[in-house]
Amino acid sequence: MSITHPQCKLCNMDAKFNPEMSNAQIAREFEVSKDSARRHRKHIDSYFTDVPVEQITSRGRTVRLPDGSYEKITYKPTATPSEDTTTYEDLKDVFNAPAVPAKVEYQPIVRVINLADFQISKVDYGMDDIDTIDRVRTSIAKLRAEVEIERPEFIVMPELGDIIEGFSNTMAQAQTNSIDLTTQIRVARRLLAEILNDFAPLCKRLHFVSIPSNHTCVRNGIGRGNSAATSHNDWGLEISHQLEDILKDREGFEHVEFHRPPVGEESVVLEVGGTTFGFVHGHQKSKPQLLGEWFQGQSHGRRNNMQNVDILLTGHFHSLNVYQSGGRWVIVCPTSDNGSSWFTNLTGEHSVAGILSFTASNGMWSNLNIY
Repeated sequence: MSITHPQCKLCNMDAKFNPEMSNAQIAREFEVSKDSARRHRKHIDSYFTDVPVEQITSRGRTVRLPDGSYEKITYKPTATPSEDTTTYEDLKDVFNAPAVPAKVEYQPIVRVINLADFQISKVDYGMDDIDTIDRVRTSIAKLRAEVEIERPEFIVMPELGDIIEGFSNTMAQAQTNSIDLTTQIRVARRLLAEILNDFAPLCKRLHFVSIPSNHTCVRNGIGRGNSAATSHNDWGLEISHQLEDILKDREGFEHVEFHRPPVGEESVVLEVGGTTFGFVHGHQKSKPQLLGEWFQGQSHGRRNNMQNVDILLTGHFHSLNVYQSGGRWVIVCPTSDNGSSWFTNLTGEHSVAGILSFTASNGMWSNLNIY
């Protein structure tokens, strides 16, 4: 350190000490008077000659005011004078600007939501269409809460048939309906539109699948043998067409795709996220265990790409049944209807009502649950 004040004893000693030391401490250490230590503090800058300028964050000095008093002044280049601080007026425009939405990160998940056998208008056990609608909406609310957190990349949503009760499947339907046919169609359409509106914002792509079924078949008489035309003459498929027309070019639904069977077929095959799904109502066989036989026949005949299906999804039998056929899966979904007292009276059996959902990856299902 260079000597900048020849008359200063401590400068002549080239004294080095901690600037935080008091004058008394300095005086004792270097055997000088406290006055010498005090005068030496005026040369304090000499102790910082080795500090890079860019590292100095503040400077200070004592100045004498006009009235003879002294005031210590500290200068901090990074501090803002009080008169230059931000006011509310400076900030209020921020609140008027739209918030920037957070970027959604979708998970590489395929979420399957099976809408099976709602049979809108069916009356049983003293319950009617209002009970069915309440049950479906409760299930959807529970499921939506999970999917909102999950944020799957894909949602596959099959409407697996019998969305309405109808009047021409059996003679007894004249006594087991609470509303007329056109109202059934309107209610079913409204309910499905609500469900699509709930889940469309939660995924990157949504696949809505519809297939023909026995309760929704358009007939010119009562019973299976009285179909008015082909299997495509179906109220469930018509509701699907209506929904597609309603949502076409509507903002927020550009990523929703509708799928129905090709001409001459009653099933849909769809590959999503590495898993190939097959969809059929299930009335093609009289027992759920026989659907594996139907699956094998369709695969052997290479019908509608059924030979590539990893998981076959069906409805019709109103109870959950999961089994394998040829190493591949058959999942029979439960219903959300009001129950079937005739079947319970005949067998004593009944099943849990609700919407079946699971996730799928690489041809395998997981996290299966009834909501």
